[in-house]
Amino acid sequence: MCSVTLIPNVGAYALSPKILQIRRVKLATMSEPLTPVTRDELDSLYYDWGAASGTAGTSGTAGGDGPVYPECFLSELGNELTLVKAPTINDIASLIVVRLPLLQFTLSTSPEIAERHHDGLLDWAAHLAYMKNDSDTLNLNLAAVYEKKFTERFGPMPDAYTEKMRRELPRRQRMRPREFGS
Repeated sequence: MCSVTLIPNVGAYALSPKILQIRRVKLATMSEPLTPVTRDELDSLYYDWGAASGTAGTSGTAGGDGPVYPECFLSELGNELTLVKAPTINDIASLIVVRLPLLQFTLSTSPEIAERHHDGLLDWAAHLAYMKNDSDTLNLNLAAVYEKKFTERFGPMPDAYTEKMRRELPRRQRMRPREFGS
């Protein structure tokens, strides 16, 4: 989890290059999290939404009746968070993100994942060791055994297409597979 300090009438915020995906955005002044949207949805909802530096619709107060709050967020642009309708007040956005480790993992440091999973990392290390192209260590059968053990514990590694779809499709639009005839 991380936070971003929001500035009035600013809709786009640069994030750390270590952030791979934004899962959730919730403002301190709002009770519900913002809805993720795609670029195509924004194009259909708002005319020329990108022309105002990451804001869409009107910026400023709505007829002077009070503050304007973001309606949704876009995070397809790599390491940038775009709020649709820039807030007109100071606020703090709490983000739940998927990111790379903050510190380089070395022999003198500990991985950032929960300690109860540290021993599971040994299966991946064994897999990599048995994949080494060396006459003393190469053993594809043992490499497959340790890769299977690692995958059973941590799940399959996502491919590039899966990562792209997670970024582009908000959760509410994703389809769940069904068995034929269901």
